[in-house]
Amino acid sequence: MKAIIELGRKGNIFAIACEQLAAGEAQDFRLSFESARMLFAELTPARIDLIDTLRHVEPCSVYALAEAA
Repeated sequence: MKAIIELGRKGNIFAIACEQLAAGEAQDFRLSFESARMLFAELTPARIDLIDTLRHVEPCSVYALAEAA
């Protein structure tokens, strides 16, 4: 499973999810934004740091992630 951050049209995520389900593929975790402005309004520097921490630690609890951050 992957986490994908993308720019896309409103409702596009539903079409992608339906395609993945029909093909029997593993569903990726997707964050989809309509514009770069919306993306950067939500992905604050603190959230980007948290995503970076997630990349470097193995799957863990929220508590363990907070300690790593």
